[in-house]
Amino acid sequence: MNLHLKYLLFTVLLSLGLVACKIPSIQNETIQKNIPTSFNSFETDSTFKVVNWKLFFADQNLQNLIDEAFKNSQDYNIMLQKLQIASQHWKQNKLIQLPSLDFVLGAGRRKYGFYTVDGIGNYDTKFSPNLKPEEIIPEHIPDYQAGLQANWEIDLWGKLNQLKKSAKFRFLQSQEGLNFYKTILTSEIAASYYELVALDKELEIVRNNILLQAKAYEMVQLQKQSGMANELAVKQIHAQLLNTQSLELDLKMRIQKEENYLNALLGRYPQQISRGNDLEQKFYGDSLRFSSPQSLLLGRPDVKQSEYALRASKADLKAARAAFLPSLGIQASFGQNSFKFSTLLDIPTSLTYNVAAGLVAPIFNRNTIKTNFNIRKAEQIEATLNYQKTIIQAYSEVLGHTFGAFYLNQIEVFKEQQVAELVAGVEIASQLFATGNANYLEVISVQESALSKELELILIKKQRILENILLYKSLGGGW
Repeated sequence: MNLHLKYLLFTVLLSLGLVACKIPSIQNETIQKNIPTSFNSFETDSTFKVVNWKLFFADQNLQNLIDEAFKNSQDYNIMLQKLQIASQHWKQNKLIQLPSLDFVLGAGRRKYGFYTVDGIGNYDTKFSPNLKPEEIIPEHIPDYQAGLQANWEIDLWGKLNQLKKSAKFRFLQSQEGLNFYKTILTSEIAASYYELVALDKELEIVRNNILLQAKAYEMVQLQKQSGMANELAVKQIHAQLLNTQSLELDLKMRIQKEENYLNALLGRYPQQISRGNDLEQKFYGDSLRFSSPQSLLLGRPDVKQSEYALRASKADLKAARAAFLPSLGIQASFGQNSFKFSTLLDIPTSLTYNVAAGLVAPIFNRNTIKTNFNIRKAEQIEATLNYQKTIIQAYSEVLGHTFGAFYLNQIEVFKEQQVAELVAGVEIASQLFATGNANYLEVISVQESALSKELELILIKKQRILENILLYKSLGGGW
């Protein structure tokens, strides 16, 4: 081997060794904390599976609303476009390790200075005795070229591969982000829908009480005329009726506002919402038996989203570390080049090619590379902490909503029994009042108590349904 070539190779290897000694190391962060093996005292079932939203929400009216939201919601369509952007970034980075190839077609004009190597060579052609006038190179030289140019960075240290991985994980992160938003949107629509159903039920109860109180008001007026009741009784029963009528108007207002809110979620202008009248629907969360927390929580879109963010940050950190090392680039060109357009396509006289390879190692810009490395390192730590936080939050949500659904079921049973007793008491009090065996205060008291507890029961039923909706959301939506 030529002595100069040996010295050059030795210098390159020595430089690589010195650069490698100054490359910062990467410490592996703990990915997750230990996840509990069970959800406290709740039984487990290894066959449990999070079901699709159409199986969870059986109400056909609600299904139609959710389907419409996926078509019309502006926020949902914005998320789709973000996913499309991430997909294109991934496709773009898939090609990052391949060489670039460009077709070049150009024309130009240049003049060399007389006191340059090229210039004096061209000037001397004028004194060559054997050249014809048309063969003498002119002072102003045209330049025509047509051919291919290629550039290729060899991925010696895996930097480009890590960037490709990062783009892939960012795309998967966006995909899970879309699923997470779909879960949120579905849950919000379902919650608003059942809020409307509950308000309809409350309105129905209030209207029934208005009829009862109006009948009592007519009866006490008749009793006053016959001397069996006084003006005080008439005023108090009338005041009770007016209060209940004001409740009716308040409920109508709340229904209108809730319909407007739900229409906004659906991405449309306010209009009538088609809905059922069933608050007795049972969900599989009412008697849910779980598999292991790890198999459930790691399937949640937001957990998977933070996991992909963590993986992307690790790939970015490895790519930032590889930037400290020299990069090897290859440039090549092949085509036709001539100072006469008429001879541009002559082969082989106008044929030209060029191949060059270069090894570039950072020296003065190492501080910039180091700063970028430190940023990526901090981003990885942030992603790790966010992943751990998301898992803890997911576990707490599942456990909390499971307990909520379980206890609200029990509360609902007692409330139903209490309301049944009070409704029966209203009927008895009305009969006693009609026969003069009960006074108006007893009637008012029983009616107000029954109305209050009936509305409480509707609230409990709604809360039970909302807890199941939140449980569905906390389990990830089954996407």
